Amino acid sequence: FMRKGIRGAILRATAQSRAVCEAIAAEGFPVVVLGERFEGGTIPFIYTESRATSKEAIDYLLGLGHRRIAICLNVVDDADHMDRLAGYRESLAAHGVPADEKLIWRIPANQESGPQAIKRFVAAVDRPTALYIADPLTCVGALAEARRIGLVVPRDLSIVGFDDGDLRQCLYPALSAVCQDARALGRAALLILDRCMNEGRTALTDVPTPRCWLEIHETTGPAPVPATSI
Repeated sequence: FMRKGIRGAILRATAQSRAVCEAIAAEGFPVVVLGERFEGGTIPFIYTESRATSKEAIDYLLGLGHRRIAICLNVVDDADHMDRLAGYRESLAAHGVPADEKLIWRIPANQESGPQAIKRFVAAVDRPTALYIADPLTCVGALAEARRIGLVVPRDLSIVGFDDGDLRQCLYPALSAVCQDARALGRAALLILDRCMNEGRTALTDVPTPRCWLEIHETTGPAPVPATSI
């Protein structure tokens, strides 16, 4: 950074790269971290609170009668995804629904991995009736694969996604989603970095925490009624 004349950086971190962020900050180089939390005021970071809204999303699915709800997370951990998993667990516990570790699915966070989630759903012996996909592009791939193989969303499977842009309005069916304003988050990160560079500060204690919100659209519906034998 210094050799190239860069005065500050916004770092998108994961659990695996925390040490890199700490090493850069230890040099006194101005940074702001996205995706990970650093307690104690040592490194400035900013994130969108998604735990409470993730719980709200699972509460909503439980209210529709779903009891087997899978969550689809990235293969690489970061604090943002751990928040979404924590909200998922909190909701199940609050409703007295046992958490099934087999319903915590790990796939790469990209569009090409969306079909993996649908194939896993189809192959399951005891299928979930709803899926919370914690990454935007994975939702795109999942909905496309569902259409390709003839699954009807939400009749056969309800999906709640995560949307940090306007993706939910561009998909068919329109995606029910936990929503984050990524542009606002980016602007806030840049303002914080500017303060760090111009005020000579390496940490801030008055950083605002934006919140997510839940939007219900067309990919969620009542849990399917089990077929009865005659």
